[in-house]
Amino acid sequence: MKKTFLAFGCALAVTVAVPSLANAEQKPPPPTSADAARWLNEVYTPTPAAWQPKGKVVVETDFRPYASGFGFPNYGGSPSNTNNSVFGAPLDPVNANAKSLRDMLGPQVCREGNKTGKCRLTITAAKWLNAMNEASDGGHCFGLATTASMIAEGYVKAESFQRGVGQTYNLGLTNKLSRTISVNFAKQVTTPSTLTSPRKVVEQLQTGLGSSGAPFVLVITGAEGGHAITPYALLDRGQGIFDIAVYDNNYPGTPRAVHVDTNTNTWEYLVMTKPGEPEMIWSEQIGLIPVKKLAAQQKCPFCAGANRTAVQIDPVVSDVPLKVKVRKPNGKRLKGVKVSKPTNPWRAGEEWTFPGFSIPKGKSFVLRVNNKHNPEGFQTDVLTQSGDFTMGVTQVRIPANGVGAVGLKPRTGLVVYDSPEPGIGKITFADEQLNGTHVQLVGAARGQRERVILGQIDEAEEQVTYATASGRAGKVHVKSELQPEKGRSVKAVVKNALPKEADLVVDYSQWSPKSKKGLRAWIEQGDSKTAVKIRLK
Repeated sequence: MKKTFLAFGCALAVTVAVPSLANAEQKPPPPTSADAARWLNEVYTPTPAAWQPKGKVVVETDFRPYASGFGFPNYGGSPSNTNNSVFGAPLDPVNANAKSLRDMLGPQVCREGNKTGKCRLTITAAKWLNAMNEASDGGHCFGLATTASMIAEGYVKAESFQRGVGQTYNLGLTNKLSRTISVNFAKQVTTPSTLTSPRKVVEQLQTGLGSSGAPFVLVITGAEGGHAITPYALLDRGQGIFDIAVYDNNYPGTPRAVHVDTNTNTWEYLVMTKPGEPEMIWSEQIGLIPVKKLAAQQKCPFCAGANRTAVQIDPVVSDVPLKVKVRKPNGKRLKGVKVSKPTNPWRAGEEWTFPGFSIPKGKSFVLRVNNKHNPEGFQTDVLTQSGDFTMGVTQVRIPANGVGAVGLKPRTGLVVYDSPEPGIGKITFADEQLNGTHVQLVGAARGQRERVILGQIDEAEEQVTYATASGRAGKVHVKSELQPEKGRSVKAVVKNALPKEADLVVDYSQWSPKSKKGLRAWIEQGDSKTAVKIRLK
């Protein structure tokens, strides 16, 4: 979603009778803080009769889109005039920050390691959070569905976001609420995928829905991306056909239905990817995530001790769907890879959000981005976090009508980036375990017409090596940063010519807040070593 809708103002809690599912849809009242006429004209979208929940109630909770869902629709990262016209609020929502990430993943994401108080994110945590916030630019549906369910399940109270408002529907998009929605959006990456069969979803709802609350988030996917909605009832339409009554955060206040045919084990749902855009029917993958898992503190996917390698790719604007695969270096299928599909619907010309990948720790792999059907090339960043150190490539150039590849060997700390276009890309290494401080090195060695760049980290020796893949003479440029637990960061630059068949080695083993000049670098050629000048900033 690209539009942002904000609501301000206080309202007293209102007791609302739960409408029967047997009744036809009734127009919901506008949220108390909205301009009523404009809300009905610009936000409210009635559900077509064919997509309203129908049938004999098998199980239902007391959750309803009005008043258990939000009164504002799903939103992205771009400003919207609707802020002013509907809610009179020109401000934009805020994303997750350091403290909200600490609440989600624990104190290890902070340089201070504190459970409360000041939190400056580690290099790796900051990169991961930035990747999550960028991914949410296309929409916060997973965060909205999760937060609405958490309120309904009693994990948090609506009034904690806005004093005097006891009903989710009348909440404004305050900073505290938008931060909560943002951090809940990121939980789609930390929660194991639960995509399953439509028949299994019906069975899980039949046994898992209670008389109150909203214990699940329903995840669906189509060719244009994914979406997350809130199921609250199951209805039997007869002859093996079921309706799942849902609150869809794209349609505030209105009940809608996902149709499931247990005979053919298929499903369908009418999706609107963006307000004002044509609707479409999705029918690909479906699954449930228990809210209990989402409400719990999440396991950090990148902190020390993580048993898998997490991979994120920055979103890019695209006119065509893009494909990405993870394979062994020899091109064969890599077992144990888990894929987190984004829950952001996409339309041509908007940002395409790539899936996230979770790979068995220590396994070498190649990430191949297929852009063969796109006449436009693009740049992106690839970030991998193994739980020991972070490796990645920035400014990856994926050529028009071509394929770009990034290969990584976590056990040996090797990164290889291959592109048909020369001179593009930098390799990043971040070591989070250096005497209580954190080090990041970003750079590349380039030969003439070089289209491959490579680098390697030796965590035991605390050294990073950059070289040209061909062994040609060239140039090397590395920027380094030291982040202490306390005090200001220290930055350094190494820039030097690189002789033929030579490597640049950057040694950070003696670099510390007490030894700011402890960073060393040298050119290694055969058995000879030549010291390289380092410029501190």
